[in-house]
Amino acid sequence: MERYGQLLLDIWREACRHIEINESATTIAKMLAEHLPLSAIIIRRFDHQHSSIDTVAIGQPVEQFLHATVKSLCTPAKFKRVLAWAETDEVLHGQRLKRAGDLAAVVPDEIEGEVLAGPLLNPEGPAGVLVLVAQHQRVFLDAHLAL
Repeated sequence: MERYGQLLLDIWREACRHIEINESATTIAKMLAEHLPLSAIIIRRFDHQHSSIDTVAIGQPVEQFLHATVKSLCTPAKFKRVLAWAETDEVLHGQRLKRAGDLAAVVPDEIEGEVLAGPLLNPEGPAGVLVLVAQHQRVFLDAHLAL
Protein backbone atom coordinates (compact mmCIF):
# COMPACT_ATOMS: atom_id res chain seq x y z
CA MET A 1 0.00 0.00 0.00
CA GLU A 2 2.98 2.31 0.61
CA ARG A 3 3.74 2.19 -3.09
CA TYR A 4 0.38 3.75 -3.96
CA GLY A 5 -0.13 5.86 -0.84
CA GLN A 6 0.30 9.22 -2.55
CA LEU A 7 -1.89 8.19 -5.50
CA LEU A 8 -4.68 7.06 -3.19
CA LEU A 9 -4.42 10.27 -1.20
CA ASP A 10 -4.62 12.32 -4.40
CA ILE A 11 -7.68 10.34 -5.53
CA TRP A 12 -9.33 10.83 -2.14
CA ARG A 13 -8.67 14.58 -2.34
CA GLU A 14 -10.15 14.78 -5.83
CA ALA A 15 -13.26 12.84 -4.81
CA CYS A 16 -13.76 15.08 -1.77
CA ARG A 17 -13.50 18.28 -3.84
CA HIS A 18 -16.93 17.66 -5.37
CA ILE A 19 -20.36 16.91 -3.97
CA GLU A 20 -21.20 14.62 -6.91
CA ILE A 21 -18.75 11.85 -7.88
CA ASN A 22 -19.50 12.31 -11.59
CA GLU A 23 -17.77 15.69 -11.33
CA SER A 24 -14.45 14.03 -10.50
CA ALA A 25 -14.73 10.61 -12.22
CA THR A 26 -12.79 11.65 -15.34
CA THR A 27 -9.97 13.23 -13.32
CA ILE A 28 -9.73 10.11 -11.14
CA ALA A 29 -9.70 7.91 -14.27
CA LYS A 30 -6.78 9.94 -15.65
CA MET A 31 -4.90 9.54 -12.38
CA LEU A 32 -5.43 5.78 -12.35
CA ALA A 33 -4.55 5.41 -16.04
CA GLU A 34 -0.98 6.41 -15.21
CA HIS A 35 -0.70 3.13 -13.25
CA LEU A 36 -3.22 0.80 -14.92
CA PRO A 37 -4.18 -0.16 -18.49
CA LEU A 38 -7.44 1.69 -17.84
CA SER A 39 -10.19 2.42 -20.34
CA ALA A 40 -12.85 3.56 -17.86
CA ILE A 41 -14.06 3.65 -14.29
CA ILE A 42 -17.72 3.06 -13.57
CA ILE A 43 -19.22 3.95 -10.20
CA ARG A 44 -22.45 2.13 -9.37
CA ARG A 45 -24.76 2.59 -6.38
CA PHE A 46 -26.79 -0.11 -4.66
CA ASP A 47 -30.47 0.85 -4.57
CA HIS A 48 -31.72 -1.23 -1.66
CA GLN A 49 -35.34 -0.16 -2.09
CA HIS A 50 -35.57 -1.37 -5.72
CA SER A 51 -33.00 -4.23 -5.61
CA SER A 52 -31.01 -2.58 -8.38
CA ILE A 53 -27.48 -1.43 -9.12
CA ASP A 54 -27.43 2.04 -10.69
CA THR A 55 -24.61 3.65 -12.67
CA VAL A 56 -23.98 7.10 -11.18
CA ALA A 57 -20.72 8.07 -12.90
CA ILE A 58 -18.38 7.06 -15.70
CA GLY A 59 -14.87 8.43 -16.02
CA GLN A 60 -12.54 7.87 -18.94
CA PRO A 61 -8.91 8.99 -19.21
CA VAL A 62 -9.33 9.56 -22.96
CA GLU A 63 -12.50 11.12 -24.31
CA GLN A 64 -14.54 8.42 -26.02
CA PHE A 65 -18.11 7.20 -25.97
CA LEU A 66 -18.87 4.45 -23.49
CA HIS A 67 -22.42 3.33 -22.96
CA ALA A 68 -23.17 1.53 -19.70
CA THR A 69 -26.50 0.33 -18.39
CA VAL A 70 -27.98 2.94 -16.11
CA LYS A 71 -29.88 0.43 -13.97
CA SER A 72 -29.33 -3.30 -13.49
CA LEU A 73 -32.42 -4.85 -11.92
CA CYS A 74 -31.90 -7.86 -9.67
CA THR A 75 -34.23 -10.28 -8.03
CA PRO A 76 -34.29 -9.77 -4.25
CA ALA A 77 -32.33 -13.03 -3.84
CA LYS A 78 -29.67 -11.99 -6.37
CA PHE A 79 -29.40 -8.53 -4.81
CA LYS A 80 -28.91 -10.15 -1.39
CA ARG A 81 -26.04 -12.28 -2.78
CA VAL A 82 -24.42 -9.17 -4.32
CA LEU A 83 -24.64 -7.39 -0.96
CA ALA A 84 -23.15 -10.44 0.79
CA TRP A 85 -20.19 -10.30 -1.64
CA ALA A 86 -19.76 -6.56 -1.03
CA GLU A 87 -19.52 -7.14 2.70
CA THR A 88 -16.52 -9.45 2.13
CA ASP A 89 -14.57 -6.53 0.63
CA GLU A 90 -13.29 -8.92 -2.09
CA VAL A 91 -12.16 -7.51 -5.44
CA LEU A 92 -13.48 -9.45 -8.43
CA HIS A 93 -11.16 -9.85 -11.41
CA GLY A 94 -11.85 -11.32 -14.82
CA GLN A 95 -13.26 -11.21 -18.29
CA ARG A 96 -16.55 -9.41 -17.59
CA LEU A 97 -16.96 -11.73 -14.63
CA LYS A 98 -19.01 -14.11 -16.77
CA ARG A 99 -18.23 -16.97 -14.42
CA ALA A 100 -19.21 -14.97 -11.36
CA GLY A 101 -22.88 -15.93 -11.54
CA ASP A 102 -25.02 -13.40 -9.70
CA LEU A 103 -22.00 -11.19 -9.13
CA ALA A 104 -21.83 -10.47 -12.87
CA ALA A 105 -24.69 -8.02 -12.15
CA VAL A 106 -22.18 -5.54 -10.70
CA VAL A 107 -20.76 -4.94 -14.22
CA PRO A 108 -23.04 -3.31 -16.82
CA ASP A 109 -24.03 -5.77 -19.55
CA GLU A 110 -22.39 -3.76 -22.35
CA ILE A 111 -18.92 -3.93 -20.83
CA GLU A 112 -16.68 -6.50 -22.49
CA GLY A 113 -13.17 -7.60 -21.65
CA GLU A 114 -11.12 -7.42 -18.50
CA VAL A 115 -12.52 -5.77 -15.36
CA LEU A 116 -11.76 -5.29 -11.71
CA ALA A 117 -14.78 -4.74 -9.46
CA GLY A 118 -14.58 -3.79 -5.83
CA PRO A 119 -17.25 -2.91 -3.30
CA LEU A 120 -17.70 0.62 -2.01
CA LEU A 121 -18.58 0.60 1.66
CA ASN A 122 -19.87 3.26 4.00
CA PRO A 123 -20.43 3.03 7.78
CA GLU A 124 -23.90 1.59 7.19
CA GLY A 125 -22.60 -1.21 4.93
CA PRO A 126 -22.34 -1.81 1.17
CA ALA A 127 -23.06 1.36 -0.81
CA GLY A 128 -22.02 0.40 -4.32
CA VAL A 129 -19.28 -0.90 -6.54
CA LEU A 130 -16.31 0.54 -8.41
CA VAL A 131 -15.69 -1.12 -11.77
CA LEU A 132 -12.38 -0.62 -13.56
CA VAL A 133 -12.44 -1.52 -17.26
CA ALA A 134 -9.18 -2.42 -19.01
CA GLN A 135 -8.18 -1.10 -22.41
CA HIS A 136 -9.16 -3.30 -25.37
CA GLN A 137 -7.23 -6.60 -25.30
CA ARG A 138 -5.30 -5.60 -22.17
CA VAL A 139 -5.43 -7.32 -18.78
CA PHE A 140 -5.02 -6.30 -15.17
CA LEU A 141 -2.01 -7.87 -13.46
CA ASP A 142 -1.62 -8.85 -9.81
CA ALA A 143 0.12 -5.53 -9.14
CA HIS A 144 -2.96 -3.75 -10.50
CA LEU A 145 -5.18 -5.84 -8.27
CA ALA A 146 -3.12 -4.77 -5.25
CA LEU A 147 -3.79 -1.10 -6.10
